[in-house]
Amino acid sequence: MANLLQSLDEHFTFVMKHKRSMYLILITGSISTNCSELRTDIGKLLYFLWNTHKIFNVVVQVACACSVENIYVFRPFYRHRKGEYGILEVLKMSNDSKNIRRMLNIMRNLHKKPLNISIFERSPTASTNLNIYMTNNFLYQNLFLVKGYAGVDGSVLENLSRLMNFSAELVECVPPTHCYGRVIENGTITGSLGLVANNKVELSANGRFLKNYNTSDIEYTYTIYNDYICAVVRTADLFRAGRIYL
Repeated sequence: MANLLQSLDEHFTFVMKHKRSMYLILITGSISTNCSELRTDIGKLLYFLWNTHKIFNVVVQVACACSVENIYVFRPFYRHRKGEYGILEVLKMSNDSKNIRRMLNIMRNLHKKPLNISIFERSPTASTNLNIYMTNNFLYQNLFLVKGYAGVDGSVLENLSRLMNFSAELVECVPPTHCYGRVIENGTITGSLGLVANNKVELSANGRFLKNYNTSDIEYTYTIYNDYICAVVRTADLFRAGRIYL
């Protein structure tokens, strides 16, 4: 098992090219018949793939007497008895479609798992300074979930945390200026963009324009809302604003 871990770590980008794909690891050859030890080793393997490379849809089967009918999957968002997240689940082989779907980790319920989120003050889309109209608006009654951030970005994050059932741990942008971030010539990524690229946060919650940053360390997920852009031009001489011709 140690050799397998080392091989996966050294050749990870070749073996597992797409993090959101589902992978099957079939272990054959000389294997310990100690079932408890085998289960522990498989748990370490799947935890390594999740914790180091964020691969979480992996199915493991082992060709040995104590595991021939077992399928091992890792549940990164389930909390075990010690209060930490990540458990190994053992399923029985079956052609039942429900059992096949159970092999997948579907990110609909993260069981209150704390996620580091980058969000910074940017009025009016992400602001902690609420005026009287916003304070009395029913849309902003659950801001405790996102540490008081209102506006479109705060509302989107609040709804995501509620629907996906995760706990938002907000990470501040340091320094507080130029928080959107950019990729500079030496490859360093700054701001909230850098927090995502350097695996310090799971996502950046501030809305931003789609732009190619020439890096594979970040990606856009799904368009939540759109802004319409129009050009501002000089008032026409023929029909001035405010005049109506009949």
